[in-house]
Amino acid sequence: MSIKKLIKIFSIFVLTAIYISCSKSFLKQDPVGALDPTTLADEKGVQKVLIGAYAMLDNYDPGIEFNQFGASASNSLWGEIGSGTANKGSDLSDQSNIYTPIERHETDALNQASYDQWNVNYEGIKRANNTLNLLGRVQVISDDDRKNIEGQARFLRAWYHFNARIIFNHVPYIDEHLAAQLDSGTILGVTNQEEIFPKIVEDAKFAYENLPAQQDAPGRINK
Repeated sequence: MSIKKLIKIFSIFVLTAIYISCSKSFLKQDPVGALDPTTLADEKGVQKVLIGAYAMLDNYDPGIEFNQFGASASNSLWGEIGSGTANKGSDLSDQSNIYTPIERHETDALNQASYDQWNVNYEGIKRANNTLNLLGRVQVISDDDRKNIEGQARFLRAWYHFNARIIFNHVPYIDEHLAAQLDSGTILGVTNQEEIFPKIVEDAKFAYENLPAQQDAPGRINK
């Protein structure tokens, strides 16, 4: 084979490689282990996402280090120890950098418990909003079931916002529309200078007006 033919073949390979590497579709890869909304956009799928929102009620996520202590669902740290009705156990040096400042009302944003509590609350809010946004994609579902799912998700969103509000005071309220804008990069942040209690009550009121007196599974919120 002549040198000219070798150069020509080599050039074709190089150009093909450049074309493939520069193709936009090459850069668009679905994340491994993630389900896209299209796959979940039916009644069974949205129910599974809703269960994920319930899962944060114990204020524990294995991806957040130590949060089973600082952000327990009993609120023992911020409620009991922070109010002075209980003292931390063990010895004086055990997790003193987490518990003692809260007991003395000296804590700040660098406290691990503050970090954990913020994250578990807003993770729960995110999951509730994911449920609501996914519900909007579901085509085949009865009106009663749609209202039931929305009522549960909005109650959970109210609960997680309520916990954030009573612990941190000035916190942002994030509904499903703001969540979608944050995810898409349309907006970069949400203000925490507005009182969010009226929106918490609005979500809870919707839940009360649309949830049944009894649910078909234990543990689900009802009227």
